[in-house]
Amino acid sequence: MTNFYDTLQVSPLAKQAVISAAHEQLISSVTGDNPDAVVQRKLLNDAYFTLGDPIRRERYDRMLLGITSADTPAEKSWLRAKATPILLWLAVCGVAIGYLQYTRVAQLRAIETQEQRIRNVIAAEERQTDPRTEAERKAEMAASQQRREEELRQREERQRQQEADRAEREQLRSFEQARRESDDNMRRRLAAEAQALREHERELREKERQEKMALENEYREAQRRLEQEKSTARRLEAENSRDRRTTSY
Repeated sequence: MTNFYDTLQVSPLAKQAVISAAHEQLISSVTGDNPDAVVQRKLLNDAYFTLGDPIRRERYDRMLLGITSADTPAEKSWLRAKATPILLWLAVCGVAIGYLQYTRVAQLRAIETQEQRIRNVIAAEERQTDPRTEAERKAEMAASQQRREEELRQREERQRQQEADRAEREQLRSFEQARRESDDNMRRRLAAEAQALREHERELREKERQEKMALENEYREAQRRLEQEKSTARRLEAENSRDRRTTSY
């Protein structure tokens, strides 16, 4: 059987805000005036009317659980009768858990006491079997403590030295990287300058070639004009000689 929670498509544990949002979303999705839409809107409004109010929702939840009303004294006593065994069972469980925890702690304390007793017995036996005096043992313990402190100091010194060496290596690596980058930049700059010089030299050779060709052309043109002038002069001289011979006759 479909209940109001299924109608609004929410969980029985949903909060009032979730129920309101679900009702608004479902109402807005139902459109039209046909009988099915009217029935659907009525069902949604009835469900929201019951679940939208906390008091009506509580009564509806009790009805779903089979408890129609809990306002009469008989029903209250029935509820108490139902709840009493559960509460007693929970109390028994709590006592049992507390007893188990207390027993566990007591066992751990007993084990620790036994271990301490054994350590004391072993220490007493060692003192009895050790021929050294208390002062010698204290001196040995002090020397051992001093050795440990010296080892610790040496270890710290080695760690500091390693840190310093690591920092120096990092600095050298950074310097080497910077030097390589500087060398690369210098090589690129020199290559660019060499390329520019080669381009300039090529331009100069091309300009010199063009100027040489222009001079050669001018020289050939001057030679040609000189030849023409010489030819003209020879022709004029020949004509003058012919005219003189003609005149002499």
